[in-house]
Amino acid sequence: MICSQLVWPWKEIRQYRQLKENLRPGAGHLVVGLTDLPRSCWTVALEEDVHVPILVITSSAEAAKKTYADLVSLAPQKQVFFFPHVELLPYEVYARNLEIGAQRITALHKMAGQEPVVVVTSVEALIRRTVSRETFNAHTLTLATGSRIDILQLSVLFINMGYSKENLVEIPGTFSIRGGIIDVYPFTENHPVRVELFDDEIESIRFFDPDTQRSLEEIGQVILPPARELPANSELLISAGRRLEQELTRVLPSYSGAAKRNLREKFSFYVEQMSQGIWMDGMEQFLLYFYPKAGSVLNYLPPTGLVIVHEPDSVRQTVEKMRKQMDSWYYDLLEEGKILPSFGQNFLDFAELKEVITGYPFVLLAQLPETAGLPVQDKHDLISRELPSYKGQMHLLAEDLKYYQQQKYHILFSASSSVRKEKLKELSQELGMEGIEIIDAALSRGFESPVTKMLVLSETDILGQTTHAKARRPLRKGEKIATFLDLKVGDYVVHVNHGIGRYLGVVRLDIGDAQRDYFDIRYAGEDKLYVPTDQVDLIQKYVGADGQTPKVYKLGGTEWNRVKTKVRNSVQDMAKELLALYAAREAVKGHGFSTDTVWQKEFEDAFPYPETPDQLRAVEEIKKDMENSKPMERLLCGDVGYGKTEVALRAAFKAVMDGKQVAVLVPTTVLAQQHQRTFEERFSGMPVTIGVLSRFKSAKETAQTLKDLAQGMVDIVIGTHRLISKDVRFKDLGLLIIDEEQRFGVGHKEKIKNMKQNIDVLTLTATPIPRTLHMSLVGVRDMSVIETPPEDRQPVQTYVMEYQDRVIKEAISREIGRGGQVYFVHNRINNIYRSASQIQELVPEAKIVVGHGQMKEHELETVMLDFVEGKYNVLVCTTIVESGLDIPNVNTLIVDEADHLGLSQLYQLRGRVGRSNRQAFAYFTYRKDKILSGIAKKRLTAIRDFTELGSGFKIAMRDMEIRGAGNILGPEQHGHILAVGFDLYCRLVEEEVNKQRQGQTQALEKITPSLELNMDAYIPDNYVLESDLKIELYKRLAAAEELKDVDDLEYEVEDRFGVMPEVVRNLFVLGKLKVLAQKLRINGIFQQKQLITIRFAPDHAVVGNHLAEIAQEFGRRISFSVSGDLEIRVNAGGCLPPRVLQILLSILTKLLGFIPKAGVV
Repeated sequence: MICSQLVWPWKEIRQYRQLKENLRPGAGHLVVGLTDLPRSCWTVALEEDVHVPILVITSSAEAAKKTYADLVSLAPQKQVFFFPHVELLPYEVYARNLEIGAQRITALHKMAGQEPVVVVTSVEALIRRTVSRETFNAHTLTLATGSRIDILQLSVLFINMGYSKENLVEIPGTFSIRGGIIDVYPFTENHPVRVELFDDEIESIRFFDPDTQRSLEEIGQVILPPARELPANSELLISAGRRLEQELTRVLPSYSGAAKRNLREKFSFYVEQMSQGIWMDGMEQFLLYFYPKAGSVLNYLPPTGLVIVHEPDSVRQTVEKMRKQMDSWYYDLLEEGKILPSFGQNFLDFAELKEVITGYPFVLLAQLPETAGLPVQDKHDLISRELPSYKGQMHLLAEDLKYYQQQKYHILFSASSSVRKEKLKELSQELGMEGIEIIDAALSRGFESPVTKMLVLSETDILGQTTHAKARRPLRKGEKIATFLDLKVGDYVVHVNHGIGRYLGVVRLDIGDAQRDYFDIRYAGEDKLYVPTDQVDLIQKYVGADGQTPKVYKLGGTEWNRVKTKVRNSVQDMAKELLALYAAREAVKGHGFSTDTVWQKEFEDAFPYPETPDQLRAVEEIKKDMENSKPMERLLCGDVGYGKTEVALRAAFKAVMDGKQVAVLVPTTVLAQQHQRTFEERFSGMPVTIGVLSRFKSAKETAQTLKDLAQGMVDIVIGTHRLISKDVRFKDLGLLIIDEEQRFGVGHKEKIKNMKQNIDVLTLTATPIPRTLHMSLVGVRDMSVIETPPEDRQPVQTYVMEYQDRVIKEAISREIGRGGQVYFVHNRINNIYRSASQIQELVPEAKIVVGHGQMKEHELETVMLDFVEGKYNVLVCTTIVESGLDIPNVNTLIVDEADHLGLSQLYQLRGRVGRSNRQAFAYFTYRKDKILSGIAKKRLTAIRDFTELGSGFKIAMRDMEIRGAGNILGPEQHGHILAVGFDLYCRLVEEEVNKQRQGQTQALEKITPSLELNMDAYIPDNYVLESDLKIELYKRLAAAEELKDVDDLEYEVEDRFGVMPEVVRNLFVLGKLKVLAQKLRINGIFQQKQLITIRFAPDHAVVGNHLAEIAQEFGRRISFSVSGDLEIRVNAGGCLPPRVLQILLSILTKLLGFIPKAGVV
C-alpha cells in the first residue's frame, strides 16, 4: 500500500499539475528546493499519474541506495528496482558478484519490457555501456505450457544467455536438464522454475524451492531474461574474436618488451577461446567487439519514458571526476599493454549522457537553481527542509509540534514496525499532542513543507536512532548441505559394524536374478565390502579435524569393536555425569526473578533493529529459566554478530531490575572493552551503573570499582579473569554471563565453577554447535541456538580475482575515505611485515598495524585494542581475525592468496565484515597468472556465489562444529570423536542419553533388515545421472523411519526427475518394506526362486492369533515356521515383481496393525 498521506498533497499543488501537463520528449523542468523524501514523493506521484517507465539518476551510489530505500518504503507494492554500479574499477572485469548481477539484470528486464516501473541508479552505473534493449529482448525467452521445444537447442540457448549448467539448481543464473525435466533459475524470480515435458511439448511449469528441490505452485508461463549482461552465441563469439584479433594485430607493432608480452599473453588467450565459440568470464571487457552499438541503460526507456535527475550539477561533476581518473588509469594500462585502445569507448562522457537525456521528458530536482547545461523550459521553487534530529530531547519536540499545530500543519510520524508504532503513539499521548497521524514506513528522514503544510518526522528525527529496514530482493538463504552430498570417491567412511574404510563409488552388481546398486568400501589389506543401498544409513562420511587421516580397519577383525566399545563407555560415563549435574542443579534453590517490568519493555523497545525469531525465542527461554527458583545454567550459541549480546543485555537488565548484580566474564581485554562500549550505549538513559575490571584500568580505577561492587553501587561489572580474583566481592550477585568459556584456562574454569553456585549462569559461545549434538543433548544441557542472521544485514559483496595493486589500492582508499577500516589477511608470518610495507607504499595515507598469532599475548591485545579504538585503519594479519572480534567499522576484507585457505576459513573471514548497515566488500585474491587447482577454484566460486548470510557451508564448517562439540562436552571427548568419526559419535551420544533418561539398562538395538528379493531395484544413470545426487537419494530412502517419509521422497523424486522407471518404483516399495520390517523387528526378507522367507528377530511382538488372521486372508500362499526364530514363508509362484512386492506390503501392514506400539525402541 502506498503512503498516500505523503504523496497526494503534492498532487494538489499548482507546480506539480503544471509540470505533469507539460511532460513531453525533449522538454526539461527544474524543481528547486525539495529535500530527499519529497523528491521520492514526487517520483511516486508521477509514476501513478503518467504510467511510463521512470529512470531516477543520482550523483552517487550512496544517494541511489537511500533514494531506492525511500521509494520502497513509500510504495512497497510498486515496481521499484535498483540498478547498481559494478563496484570494481573501470577496465577490471575479473570479478563477478551475484547480488549486483541479479539487481542489474532485473532492472534491465523490467525496463526492456516497457512496464511502468521506477528504476533508481547512480551516474557511476549510468556511464558504463551495456547491450541495447533490442539485444536484451532478443535473448529473452518465454516458455509457456502447450508450446513445443527442442531440448538440445534449449540447452545451447541457455548457455548463450549466460546460464551455467549445474547438477542441482540452487542459485540464480543456473540450469539443469534431466530427461524431460528442465530446472532454471532466472535472476528475476524469487524461486527457480521447473519445466516438465511430454515428448517435446511443455506439459507443466512450476516454481520450486531451491533448498528442498520440491515444486511449489504451477504457473502458465515464465519469461527468462539473460543471466549475464553480454549474451552471445558461438557465431557472435567467433566474429568478436576476429575483431579482437584484428585490433591486436594492428597495435602490437607499436609495443615492445614487457608491454608487448603482456598484450600478447593476455589477449591471445581470449582470441583462441572466442575463435572456438567458447565464453569465459572476463569477456565483458570486449562489449563493443560483440555489439558496436551498445549504449546506456537510458536507452532502455521508450520515447515517452521519464528521466528524473537529482542534483544535476553534482551528477556532471561526478562524471567529469570519474572520466579524469579513468583517463589516467586508461593511459597507464595502455602503456603497460594491459588494455587495448578501444577499451576507452566502454564508458560514456557527460556530453553523450546529456544528448540521450534531452531526447526524453526530464525533470531536474536540485537544492540550488543549477541545470548542468541541460535545457529547461520552466522552473518551480518549492522549499522543503529536514529538521535536525531531536535525539530524544522531548521538550524541544513538544515545543516545535505545538508551533506547527498552530500553523495548521498536518503532522505525521513514521514507524518501521508495529512495536515502534505503539511507542510513537504513547509518546504523542505523553506530549499531549492530538491529531498526529502515525504511518507504517521505514523512512530515513522526514521533512517540513510550507507549500503542502506537512510535517513528517521519522524515528531517526525523533529518537536519533537510525531505522534499520531492508528493501532488497532476497537471494537464497542457503540451507545446510546434506552430509552425503559431499561424498567423493576416495573419501573415508565409517560403517557402524565394520569401522573406517575408503569409499570407491557405487557399483551395480548382479546377485542371483536381481540387479542392485552397492557402495564399494575398501578396508585394510584390500578387503572389500559391498553395502546394499538400503543399508546406506549404516555408513557415514568420516569427519575428523583438520583433514587428519584416520586409521583404516581390517574386515572381520576385533579392533574396531574394541574402539567402539571404548568410545561408548566414555560416552556412557559422560552422559551419566551430565545427567547427575543436571539433577543436582535441579535440586538447588536459587533466586526466582520477577516477571518483566514496564522498564524491561521500554529497554527492549529501544533496540533499533528488528529481532530475529531465534533471538526472541532465546530471550523467552532465558527469562523462563530466570523466573524459576532453580538456578539457570543455559548455553547460548550463535555466530559473531547474530545478536547474542542483545539477548544477554536483556537478561542483565532483568536481573538489575530485581536489585541483583550482574558479572560479565570475558576472555580478553579487547572483548571487555567492546562489551563495555555496547553495554554503556544500550543502558544510556537508564538507572544502571557499569564497572570494568581489566588490565587497561589503573590501580585507582580498579580499587574504586571493587569498593563500589562490594557496596552494591555497581550494577553490572564487565571483566577478564581479573573478575574471578579473591579480592572481588559482590553485595548481591544474581547473574553471571560468561563469554566464550572454552577460552579460559583450567585454573580459571575451576574458579568460575565455584562462582556458579546458587546463581543464574548464561554462557555465550560463537562456535557453532552441530544440530545433531544439540538435539541429542535436549533435556541434559539447556541450550538456546541463534541460527538466523540479523535481517538488516547487507550481504557482503564478494569478489574473487587476481591480485592487482591498483584494485587493492582503490579498495583500501575507498574504505578509508568513508571513515572505515580494513582487514588485510596475509597468512604467512615469515613475510607479513614485507606485505604490510608494500601496502604502505601503495596507500601512503593508511595507518597500518600488524597482528599475528606468534606475538606475545599482551602485545597482540594492545594491537587489537588500538585497532578497535581507531588508532589504525588497516590491520595486516594472519587468520587470527577469523574468530571473536566484532568491529562494525571494518567493512573491507582483502584476503591474499585465498586459494590456500579452506572454505570454512574463507566463510569465517568474510563473516568478520558487514556487521553494520554499511555495504561491505570482500576481495579473495590469488596470485597473478596462477592456475588454480580444481578444488581451490570450487571453493572460491562457492564463497563468491553464496553471498547471503548464513549460506551454511555445513560440510566445510564441520571442523568448527567439532571444536564446538569439544567445548560443550569437554576436551577429553575430542579424541573419541576422531576415533569413530563425528556422525557416529553423535549417534552414540544420543543413544546413551536416551537410554539413561528412560532408565533402561538394555534398550532394544535398532534393526537393519536385509532385503534380498529377486528383482531389479536401483536408480539408473539415465534417470539420475549425477552420482552425488544418487547417493543423497539412497541415503534419504535408507534413513526413512515412517511410511510417510518414503511417500514424501517418492513424490519429490518424481517431481524432480520425471516419471519413474519400474526399477526405481521397486526401490521405493523396498523402502516401505524396510520401514515396516524395522517396526516389526524383522531381521530380513530373503527369496530363493519362488519362495520368500520373512525372518523375525527373537524379540518380536507377533503372536499366534496374528498369524491366524494372516493365514485366513492369504490362504495357501503362506506358511509359518516357529521351531526356531519365527518365519513367515510366502509362495510367489506365478507373480511378477510388482505383485510380489504388493503381497509383502499387505502382509507386513496387516501385522503392524495388530501391534499398536510396534517400532517403539
